[in-house]
Amino acid sequence: MQDHTNEALPSNLKVSRKGGQLILTTRTATIYIDASRWKEVVAAITEVSQ
Repeated sequence: MQDHTNEALPSNLKVSRKGGQLILTTRTATIYIDASRWKEVVAAITEVSQ
């Protein structure tokens, strides 16, 4: 997975990584994703976006 900076994200979305999890923090929710499955997450987001 490529490195990222929070500066490139919408102001209400922050992304961090803790151990084996990606953590997405929005204004109303915190979402924990298993970092080892990031390709599946990207595929799902791409599918929904099209």
